[in-house]
Amino acid sequence: MNDKKTLLILLALLLGLFVILGAVLLISNGSAISGQSGSSQIEVSSSSVTLINKRPESIKTAAVKTSTQTYTLSRGGDGRLIADGLNGLLQSETALNAAASAMAFIQADEKIIDNAENLSIYGFDNVRSFRITFDDGEIFTFEAGGEAPLGGTYVRVNGENTVYLIKDGVSGLFPDRESFVEKNLISDPTYTDENTGKIVVVNAENIVLSGAIRENEIILSDNPDPDPDSGAFYSSHTIETYYDMPCDDNIMSEIMSSLLPFSADTAVFANPDEDILERYGLNRPRSVIMFEVQGQKHTIRLGNKNNDSYFCTVDDVPCLFLVNSINVPWAELSEYQLIGDPAFEPKETQISNITFDSGSEIDVYALTIGKVGDENSVTAARLNGKDCPVDNYKNIYYALLDALKPVQKGEALYGERRLLTVEYGYFASDKIDVLDFYEADATTCRLVINGQAEVFVSADRVKSVISLIGIE
Repeated sequence: MNDKKTLLILLALLLGLFVILGAVLLISNGSAISGQSGSSQIEVSSSSVTLINKRPESIKTAAVKTSTQTYTLSRGGDGRLIADGLNGLLQSETALNAAASAMAFIQADEKIIDNAENLSIYGFDNVRSFRITFDDGEIFTFEAGGEAPLGGTYVRVNGENTVYLIKDGVSGLFPDRESFVEKNLISDPTYTDENTGKIVVVNAENIVLSGAIRENEIILSDNPDPDPDSGAFYSSHTIETYYDMPCDDNIMSEIMSSLLPFSADTAVFANPDEDILERYGLNRPRSVIMFEVQGQKHTIRLGNKNNDSYFCTVDDVPCLFLVNSINVPWAELSEYQLIGDPAFEPKETQISNITFDSGSEIDVYALTIGKVGDENSVTAARLNGKDCPVDNYKNIYYALLDALKPVQKGEALYGERRLLTVEYGYFASDKIDVLDFYEADATTCRLVINGQAEVFVSADRVKSVISLIGIE
């Protein structure tokens, strides 16, 4: 009997514990729900919701407010959208239509809450928004609030207090006004004759390239003719004569392919004033390229560098653009980079003799070369009437070739003291090429090829050649 009473008491105690535990859990959940409704709304996930689904062509006007701008898109009599505030600028129909398509169909990923009591919790106290009027008179408003803790943007429509979440954000719905500016600025011309134009590049206020454009190629010349009204600044004409000078075809091709056609990456400021132009380095551009193709003149100015891009202006287009440095290969071009490497390169097996003259009557050295006809290889050499090992000849040949590689001109003066003259003779012709090396400064020599083509080379490399042939 006592055992039965004890068992009943234990069962009663266990039942009481379960009742108490259930009550505690119920009270706890109720407090949590009450606390959340008082301080922050509960995010209840539901299926995706289509907020607007209309034809983009039915948009009549759209008043847009971004985080920094306010503008209006409106459809003109020709049915095309235009953005206000872009006076004098060609607008991109593709960009405008893309914006209209984005606004006309919006889908939220989740409904967060119906009838939110406190919209500021979701960032709707400082909103980005747009108000669309459709051609049937319907009006649709869209507001973007704050960012959700786990990503995405809270939004609401038509002034309602229902809050939705777009997980990918809404940046595509609020483009800056400048995004509608046409960025394809110079088109590729149709060539109709051989002499198609000319080109001048001014970097760091010095002309570094001058030439003619013929059939999409650049032919270097020494007669730059920049337009005085182009706004280019340069202090001196630093190009020497380029006649008969081989140039770097890769650089020329890069320049031409980047110019025709030419497009910017981003439009930054529409109708910039003088203060903006000065702030971004366009009052005195670091680089200016002027060119004329098929009678069409163009000028591209580059200002300050921003990471891997330059601020730039193109012709008289009233807009400040950004262009990637890859697309402006002339931007940091220096004169010596234009010349092929080396500046003069006779083939080793075509040379019959090389004469070295240091300017003194006794310092004239003749290097004669023998070869086997069909094999076209050097078999013997003589220096000043004495046998010269073929390996020694090759050392001289390659040292001279190295001495012909252009270098950057420093503060070089046009020195008149001739250090060395080299004459090349050839097996297959009576032609003679004459190379004169003049002392320019401690590190560079001025090289004149056949009395015309001129470039600066390393003084140390020239001295290495002099040492190899034994000139005192």
